[in-house]
Amino acid sequence: MRLRLRAMSFSLARAPHIARNSAIVLLLLAAGSAWSATAEDLVREVDAALASDEDATPTLRATAIAAMLGGAAALAPVERAALHLAIAEAWIDAGDSEKAEASIKAALADPAATPALRERAGLAFIAAWQDRLRRVEPGAAVPGLDAGLKPLGDLGPKVAARAACAQAQRLLAETAEPPAKPGEGPAKAAVDPALVLIDQALALLVASPPDERIPVYSLRLLAMERSGAKAEAVQAWLASHQADPAAATLAELALTGNQKLVGQKAPALPPRRLDGAVDPFTAPAGQPMLVYFFATWSQASTTLTPHLANAAKAVGASLVGVSLDNQDTRDRLMGYAVLAGIDLPIVGEGVGWDGDADDAWHIDVVPSLIAVDAKGIIRAVDLAQGPPEQVVQRVVAAFGGAPPAGQPLPKLKEKIAEPAEVVVP
Repeated sequence: MRLRLRAMSFSLARAPHIARNSAIVLLLLAAGSAWSATAEDLVREVDAALASDEDATPTLRATAIAAMLGGAAALAPVERAALHLAIAEAWIDAGDSEKAEASIKAALADPAATPALRERAGLAFIAAWQDRLRRVEPGAAVPGLDAGLKPLGDLGPKVAARAACAQAQRLLAETAEPPAKPGEGPAKAAVDPALVLIDQALALLVASPPDERIPVYSLRLLAMERSGAKAEAVQAWLASHQADPAAATLAELALTGNQKLVGQKAPALPPRRLDGAVDPFTAPAGQPMLVYFFATWSQASTTLTPHLANAAKAVGASLVGVSLDNQDTRDRLMGYAVLAGIDLPIVGEGVGWDGDADDAWHIDVVPSLIAVDAKGIIRAVDLAQGPPEQVVQRVVAAFGGAPPAGQPLPKLKEKIAEPAEVVVP
């Protein structure tokens, strides 16, 4: 019997003048449907028959699959429910969410529908709702997703999680850009409920394979950015969830080398002093620290260095400079901190980019500024970008403090001269 249906489909494929006649295609498919054993077989035969029809459209395909119901008496009950779902999915592809929802409800009303089919039906219902959102005219009302799903009963945690994410995406669509100031404006009103929904989705998927949570984590990071959260806060949140393989995978994909250090134990610093001090450097115990990678040949470092006293003072942190000067420029480090007007012990290896410190701390550019808390855990990276005043504010925010008020930024006591011959390592 299966061979007869295949032969019929083969003849359709070889007779384009018949295949283009939609009415004949539908009649032949409906007549042959009784010989297929599964809903999947029926869909496959429809696709094979329409493959040679140049005028075939998603609507024609959905209509053809729906026509199979007339000859589906020979199908097992569970396959009949599966056929209803195949019809619904075809109508979603055709952009007719109303017909899709009708087929989904028919599938769920079938007593033969298994938990797997009910889950598939719920996911299809959400897809139909999202398609309706995309197609609706601006300002037109669309019924809430919860209102549509509730009468369908319990469809499983995966459907509930997908529904939460779909509603969160709708809220985020109302906030195309982050607010001018973090935590202010209409973005916060939309994003806060979205974050709650996304966290609900993560909780629902806790027992699911990690791959199913990765898109949810990604949506969570997007929502945080839309809320105006600073990059350091987003990185810290992701770092706090590294016990979840899904979050760890996303961090590996999304974060740069030094961003992955956030939340981790700070690497050791070079003990060698390059500023003329005799005793090896020892990191202060139980005190927050700002680790400043710089070089005398870097003009950006020369501009930023004298402003770092305010940054360290504002958070009660010690400041240590890690020089990436090499043998051609490291002599310039003698007296560098005095000329800059700040208390800055300077350590390093004196070999430029050929040392181990820049690799251990994942430093790709100077100046770079990293915040380490009193427990030796990295709180934030990439703090040295932007004007000096913004750097100070960024440091304070990294430690959860308030910007220093009325504290003047120190200036260079005198210009730090450039070396006679600058050799970029």
